[in-house]
Amino acid sequence: MKTNKQRGFTRAILGILVVLVMATSCTKGYITDPYIDQKNILTGPAETPTHWKLVQIVKDNLLQDTLPNTLTKQYLRVGQFKDNQGFNGNWRMTAKDAVVETYTNCISGAIVDQTYRIKSLSSFYLKLCYQSGGKNIELVYEPAL
Repeated sequence: MKTNKQRGFTRAILGILVVLVMATSCTKGYITDPYIDQKNILTGPAETPTHWKLVQIVKDNLLQDTLPNTLTKQYLRVGQFKDNQGFNGNWRMTAKDAVVETYTNCISGAIVDQTYRIKSLSSFYLKLCYQSGGKNIELVYEPAL
């Protein structure tokens, strides 16, 4: 026959076990990236990242002359970007319609954050907007073939 002390100890152990089982059996929520779809379109497939070719620059609603050298840019899944002119840095998506590029200014050596508003994004088209010197700038890209 068990004593009151033994029953109390058994109940305490049983209570601890019940709490442990309940705590470990509950479904654990995973934090998902709310911008994963946009990031996947921006970067393209992991094996063959999209090369975005700059096809148009619009400054305050005026189409600028086409660039003589075609600029291409890649956003890599590891959070880096690079272009075909040797410019590179890091990028992050801060909202569904915003991407921030961080790079070192080649003249001053200062770390710069350039924020772009994503005006349009699909696997066929990328339009980034920003302001510079009080002017609205739109950069239009298409995938390079």
